[in-house]
Amino acid sequence: MSEPRREKLEIDASFTEATLSPARTHPLAAIMLTGQLLQGGEVVQLMLRPSLWFIPLICLKFLGCVAIALIAAKIYDEQLPGPMRFYLEAAIFIAGTRLAIATMQWYTRLYVLTDLRVMRIAGIFRIQVADCPLRRVAVARTFCTTREKITRIGTIEIIPQEETHHVCTWQMVARPREVLKIVRAAIARSKQGGCHPGN
Repeated sequence: MSEPRREKLEIDASFTEATLSPARTHPLAAIMLTGQLLQGGEVVQLMLRPSLWFIPLICLKFLGCVAIALIAAKIYDEQLPGPMRFYLEAAIFIAGTRLAIATMQWYTRLYVLTDLRVMRIAGIFRIQVADCPLRRVAVARTFCTTREKITRIGTIEIIPQEETHHVCTWQMVARPREVLKIVRAAIARSKQGGCHPGN
């Protein structure tokens, strides 16, 4: 039997031109290549993580609350038990823990485009997959929140024709317009081609 062809896939936080081995770069990619998430004959065309801005942006409100609590502790220092140093160390620990969780959320999140589907894979302890067949996509569009505009990233939303399929959202993608062009081109090719079983 001939060895299965190894596909070189693009995977990088900042959407660079670097091509890396997915099995070595991300454990979820290794799972996909063993066939646990991919259908027979399905070929991955693009695989990305969110921008690194994902890490601070998803915990911005939480860190703001920690900062406000620390400022309040400083103002009412004389009325609180214990030294101010205790509250400072507690705030640093809590903020660091939240950033660590955000980093794990970033690391375990993948946006995948194959010749058949568009997928979002996420989950620290349990993998969750939202996907939509390319031939069933009604609209693929990009939009930016205020925070995304400031950091020059964006979100890509893939809306299916039927409610039976998931809306697939790629949040906080670097160079979203370029990524959207790739996704739309794959959708167009899929709709122009023949029918794929199961889609």
